Amino acid sequence: MRRSKSVADMRTPMDLIIKRHPEKKKQIRKYMEKWNKRTTGGQQWPKEGTFDPTCCDEMEAVIKHHKPKDKSDIREGKRIRENESERFRYRQRRWIARKREQDATAQSNPRTVGLQADAPTRERSGVEGRAKKVRRKVSRCTVKTRQLRARKNALPIRNPEKRKNQPQC
Repeated sequence: MRRSKSVADMRTPMDLIIKRHPEKKKQIRKYMEKWNKRTTGGQQWPKEGTFDPTCCDEMEAVIKHHKPKDKSDIREGKRIRENESERFRYRQRRWIARKREQDATAQSNPRTVGLQADAPTRERSGVEGRAKKVRRKVSRCTVKTRQLRARKNALPIRNPEKRKNQPQC
């Protein structure tokens, strides 16, 4: 199969598609980045050298049929899925960054590493050293159910000495 000279000069699918659609240069670059995020392996757009022609054709079809103001149900569904996957990737990156940051601070903090004996201690005095009692807020329903359960499970006389003095039947 012989290709034309202009196609042979093109190294990447992006160059080839830009040659065919010069007015959509920015859009083609944006789609190439999206394509590389979505796909793995042989279907990714290479930066140099040869490429898979089917990948190029698929990408060209995506660019050709893209309508930015398309409000059809199918397009809306696709847009929602794309946004969800991008949000998921963003959250994953943030989570990984937080974990790395926590690991870095844990290694620098001797108390978390296990060197508590070497760490300087501070003496507490007065009110500072006392633990504060924290009262939890409990809803009325929870209090009522606890009271009912206590009544249901309670013995008639809780004190064992009083139980001995009670006459037996």
